[in-house]
Amino acid sequence: IIISFTIPALYEKYQDRVDERLSATHNVVVKQYRNVHGAVLSRIPSSARKEKKTQ
Repeated sequence: IIISFTIPALYEKYQDRVDERLSATHNVVVKQYRNVHGAVLSRIPSSARKEKKTQ
């Protein structure tokens, strides 16, 4: 219950810093996701990918 009152107050106080860090973190996560996603797709044979698209 205490957290539900504390977190919004802290966010309002430090909103700019929090938003900057969340944006930077989001960019890193998206970049890592793209790398992993590309690496996984490169290991799947192209015929398997084509079959899945048509289904």
